Amino acid sequence: MSNKFPNYGKQLSWMAAVLCMGAVLPLSGCVAIAAAGAGAGSVAAVNAGILSDYHAYYPRSLVTVRAAVLQVFSEMHITYVGNVKKNPDKWIIDGKTAAGTDVSVILKSTSQNVTKVTMGVGLFGNKTLSRQFFSLLNQKLGVQATVKAPSI
Repeated sequence: MSNKFPNYGKQLSWMAAVLCMGAVLPLSGCVAIAAAGAGAGSVAAVNAGILSDYHAYYPRSLVTVRAAVLQVFSEMHITYVGNVKKNPDKWIIDGKTAAGTDVSVILKSTSQNVTKVTMGVGLFGNKTLSRQFFSLLNQKLGVQATVKAPSI
């Protein structure tokens, strides 16, 4: 008796493993990993197994960082769409790339002179655009971003 499908068991177990991973990843929540390529001092956030947002801390006030973000948008040809002031310590600035991809920058004041900047591009993120954004923001602010909030 010959088996017409000798690899059927292997294929079935491989597909089962992929389906299990697909079911578990969305439940994993958000995990932060160091991202050397996103610009010095920035961290990549992994949401549901998808690299999506980058963040960094700057030893500057929220007002100063907000002005610098708008300058960086202009230099990168990101069209400013609008902003929302969630509370006195948190702003969300939205934009669109020339290709129509959404860009969102969240500014959160962690102290009077420290601001956390989180940038997301589209649904899956964009490492190149994020790297360029944080590099230009470092230049505009005249400081190097850090992965952890500086103690000021």
